[in-house]
Amino acid sequence: GRVLVVGGMGPGETRTDSAEIFDSSSMTFTPTGRLGTARAGHTASLLPDGRVLIAGGFNGDYLQTSEIHDPKSGRFYPAPSLTVPRSEHTATTLKDGRVLLAGGVSTGWSFLAETEIFDQKTGTFTAAGKMSVPRESHTATLLNDGKVLIAGGHKDRRSALTVYSSTEIFDPVRGRFEAGPE
Repeated sequence: GRVLVVGGMGPGETRTDSAEIFDSSSMTFTPTGRLGTARAGHTASLLPDGRVLIAGGFNGDYLQTSEIHDPKSGRFYPAPSLTVPRSEHTATTLKDGRVLLAGGVSTGWSFLAETEIFDQKTGTFTAAGKMSVPRESHTATLLNDGKVLIAGGHKDRRSALTVYSSTEIFDPVRGRFEAGPE
């Protein structure tokens, strides 16, 4: 019944380093530590041991950094660097506890097809397979069989905008993407 609310945008489009815990039983927010780096457009993923991985984001630059929140101490600790800077990506905790980061936007306003996996056992990010197209604003859903369905999204902006109706499926055992239903 507790939810970590971390980072985001503040007044004047400033990025924030604040973090709070929302308790659904008391309907209250309580401050908990501060991020080492202010960020928006990041992901927060629950790890099997109860800690939370905060990955990527944007604070004027696309971030390649990550942090881990320890709910026992209420503090954030530096974690390994991502393989590429990214913001507006998805993060899906796999059945084996690893976290798949997919797509997003990176330096130079480039849209990413690249994915990577965080393994809390080794404490590392490792490049994973590439999606068939670069995607931002897509969804990533863990399926019952342990695979991840990536759906929709887009690349580019304004007149060059490409919106996808396609899907693809990541197989964590094989470490590859395959075409999904449309």
